[in-house]
Amino acid sequence: MVTLDIRTLVVRILEVVLTCISFSLVASVGHSTHSFWTWCMFTWCFCFCVTILILVLELTSLSESVPISWDDFTTAFAMLATLMVLAASIIYPVYFSCPSCGRQIGATVTSCLAFILYAVEVGLTRAKPGEISGFLSTVPGLLKVLEAFVACIIFICLDYNHFSRFPGLQWCVAVYSICFTFALLVIVFTIGRLLTLFPAPFDKVLTVCNVLAVLMYITATVIWPLYSFRNNPRPSFCKNLICPWDNLVVITFMTSFNLAAYIADTFYSFRLVFFVGRSCRDAPFECTQPRLEPQLGRTRRPDAPHGPLQQDLLWETWPGCTEHHQLTLRTSSFWSRAAMIAVDPRALTQPVGVVRLMATVFTCVSFGLVASAGHVSSPYWAWCMFTWCFCFFFTLLILVLEFTSVHAKLPFAWDDFTTAFAILASLMCLSVSIMYPVFFTCKACSRQIGASVVSWVCFGVYAAEAVLTRLRPSGQNSGFLSSLPGIMKMLEAFFACLIFTSLEKGQYTGSPELQWCVAVYSLCFIFAILIILLSAGRLTSFIPVPFDKLVIVYNILAVVMYLTATVIWPLYSLRGNKRPINCGHLCPWDKLVVVTFMTILNVIVYTLDTAYSIRLVFCVSTQ
Repeated sequence: MVTLDIRTLVVRILEVVLTCISFSLVASVGHSTHSFWTWCMFTWCFCFCVTILILVLELTSLSESVPISWDDFTTAFAMLATLMVLAASIIYPVYFSCPSCGRQIGATVTSCLAFILYAVEVGLTRAKPGEISGFLSTVPGLLKVLEAFVACIIFICLDYNHFSRFPGLQWCVAVYSICFTFALLVIVFTIGRLLTLFPAPFDKVLTVCNVLAVLMYITATVIWPLYSFRNNPRPSFCKNLICPWDNLVVITFMTSFNLAAYIADTFYSFRLVFFVGRSCRDAPFECTQPRLEPQLGRTRRPDAPHGPLQQDLLWETWPGCTEHHQLTLRTSSFWSRAAMIAVDPRALTQPVGVVRLMATVFTCVSFGLVASAGHVSSPYWAWCMFTWCFCFFFTLLILVLEFTSVHAKLPFAWDDFTTAFAILASLMCLSVSIMYPVFFTCKACSRQIGASVVSWVCFGVYAAEAVLTRLRPSGQNSGFLSSLPGIMKMLEAFFACLIFTSLEKGQYTGSPELQWCVAVYSLCFIFAILIILLSAGRLTSFIPVPFDKLVIVYNILAVVMYLTATVIWPLYSLRGNKRPINCGHLCPWDKLVVVTFMTILNVIVYTLDTAYSIRLVFCVSTQ
């Protein structure tokens, strides 16, 4: 049963709507190459994605299975989103709006409304007096979030051509990068409760790093303006809003601001670790009233409710306890809870884990090499980039979930999912390993050749993972996705994706017959995805009719529809349309042939799927 605060639910739904509107309005205006524009778009996309993820996890009760302090995470995200959306709401209208720009003004208004909603969510989800919260809801945690946020503002203002000329400015950039990386690691490690990986007490390590960060930022506060503004007055021609010289001023101000944040963080950490924490440890009964529960082996607040979401409410604070004592108890309670999270190193050391680590590295290398070669406005290039990103993200997600043992709590067959993903990733990497060198590589293109070679290695690695994950003990049942019908469903969706990649709007807009073919591809693809999701998520029991017979009916309809497309597409697209003489690489005529070939392949797969399903339901099951 899902229990949610209706006010928080409504606020988050409105946040999702408003950030989506802001992103869409700005995207409809057109693309800008400026880093400020990129930051605004990233802000709205990031807040939209994470907010909708939080909604889904809470509505499906999966948030209870996540090994983090959920309330702490949502509160910290709301605070971060408030800062980010506030920055975007100021930056975008200043640099990219005008009195007659209707869509830009609309995006600004919706962004400001989203900022208000995230601020309201902070008030609804923040830790109440006497509540036990995690590190990110304490003052040191909030300062860490603020430090990372200010560093992001510095990064979007940096210009490589400016700081690459002076070693002093390069040192400043190194300071920003190192401190940002450490702040991010602290946030990730505390959310993931991985603090046992530190060989020393984490609170003292944090204090030492804060002291080093203060010293480094002091040098940057002096060096950056010294090298940036010495003999460099504001140019007279710098009258437009996006002026490189003004960015130097912004970096100077943000460096000073972050120095102040690090100083406050350092003093606060010193006070908690060496003064307040010691006084609370010397007289713990002056501040707390624990009650022992033998069946749990832990202490719990007398009024703390039972349940998986409430087991971290451990202490009841006396009314006379100071706020600093309460904060120390909250943070120390967080560190003790974090140490209880177990990880499974076998997820990285077993053969399958090693193969997945290799796949993560190789897909990242392929993506990086192709991205460094430059953007190409072709759907085939976009498909290649999507494939490497998709495989990298899901392989890394699988590694993280297995390393933290979260996969055991997910409501679907994990081995079935990983096997199916390995098969799908093998197909996708095989397609891009053929497609990319054919269309985008030349004999003198070293990066493109390197990306092609690494992509072939990725295909081999994923094929090896598919073999390893299918080596189950004899008699062990497999799930739907790793069975023959599931693999054929993935093949159908995969071939449909290749068809969509080869389609061009000008090919079918003037012909109702070809539009019918596109409708066939789209409908069959949507239903194939629905069947995969319902079967993998074990949601077929919600279907009011027998699901296996419903799938057979759908397969028969798909075969009939694809047969019509197999006849109509080549008849109306290639009749009287010979291949042009000057048709080189990425020729539109060749795409018509690819669509025809993939249509024939898919009708074969659908026919086999139908025959196999009928055999399973009406022959094997009867026997």
